[in-house]
Amino acid sequence: MVEVGRTQQSLTFASTAVGATSVTQTVTLANIGNQALNIASLTTTTDFPLQSASTCTVTANNAQTLASGDACDLAYAFQPTISGALSETATLTDNNLNGTNAVQTISFSGTATTTTGTGAATTTTLATSNANISAGASVTFTATVTSSITGTPTGTVTFMGGTTTLGTGTLSGATATYTTSSLAAGVYTITAQYSGDTNFAPSTSAAITETVTAGGTPTFTTTVPNGGSISLPSGSGGTLPVVITATGGYTGTVNLTCAPSSPAFTCSVNPTSLTFTASGPTSQPAGLTIVTSVTTAGLMLPARPFPDSSTPIYSAMALWLPGSFLALLGLRRRKKNSKSMRKFLMLVLLFAGIGSAASLTGCGSIQKAINCIQGNSSCTNNTTNTPTPAGSYKVIVTATDGTTKNTTTVNVTVQ
Repeated sequence: MVEVGRTQQSLTFASTAVGATSVTQTVTLANIGNQALNIASLTTTTDFPLQSASTCTVTANNAQTLASGDACDLAYAFQPTISGALSETATLTDNNLNGTNAVQTISFSGTATTTTGTGAATTTTLATSNANISAGASVTFTATVTSSITGTPTGTVTFMGGTTTLGTGTLSGATATYTTSSLAAGVYTITAQYSGDTNFAPSTSAAITETVTAGGTPTFTTTVPNGGSISLPSGSGGTLPVVITATGGYTGTVNLTCAPSSPAFTCSVNPTSLTFTASGPTSQPAGLTIVTSVTTAGLMLPARPFPDSSTPIYSAMALWLPGSFLALLGLRRRKKNSKSMRKFLMLVLLFAGIGSAASLTGCGSIQKAINCIQGNSSCTNNTTNTPTPAGSYKVIVTATDGTTKNTTTVNVTVQ
């Protein structure tokens, strides 16, 4: 049995200016039968001619035989000779399915444009939003078309993955974009083909590479360069980068915190959160700052908290001294009316003690601090900066989005 296989039965080309040549596309012929395939002829197409990259030798005047299991390529390009929407068909004549003069066809289509003006050559450049993505992640290709003459190119740009059309974009302000999240795992050669307009000629960009890895569970990882270690003199500070990397198409906001292993030093993270989007970078840094000293603050109370006679200590003395005098007077008259006098003296001392206690309440250190804070008396701040003792410490960096949480240990050596 003789049977021919074709990878494609039709080819569609991007818009191409009259007289220009598009990117080549290929059709593979394969003998998938168990007998020799005899190809008698292949018809010629005017605007979609065979290219030198073809490995098949069959032409309109030259036959070819493919042994069982053999294959060859027919390479075609769009080279329009007239403007407009063009289509043609190439016909293969062979012994497919053991027939005589069996026919297979390959269809071609494309739109030809015209250009006018001298010096209207253009240059197309291509960029990707992320050259390395996971399957299912979004990527945006941006084409920019420029020219040496005054004016802005218009028209469309076709984005190609090898010989496969990925999509098109319309120029706006000399740029066109195409966004997709449907690229399967693999390595792609991407080009952008500008169609041209009545004032500007078509052009094709240089190729760029897009790598798509097999998708996994969306998540993120935390890494610290330099082995996750830092050495600092006591009483100093330093900063390490902390890198958060999104994998598997992860999107979301990751919050960052740090915790020192000892109160003898401090740490902080800036920024405290990183947001990942489908079109944004997959790796973002934050700064971990470590300070190898601790600052403490206190209040120094006034040396003379009671500068005038209106303070509580004088009120206490004013009550205590008369009471003491009366007590002495009572002692001299103890032989007279001793019983009545003792009661009187007890009352005097009681009231003097109560008054003294009430007056002395404001003399304690708590009241002094309150007066200082409220501005009722003078005081000074007293700060102490204590360097971290030499030794080995750790900082735990935590990254979480509320669902996923991971931690990284940073080793700190204080010298």
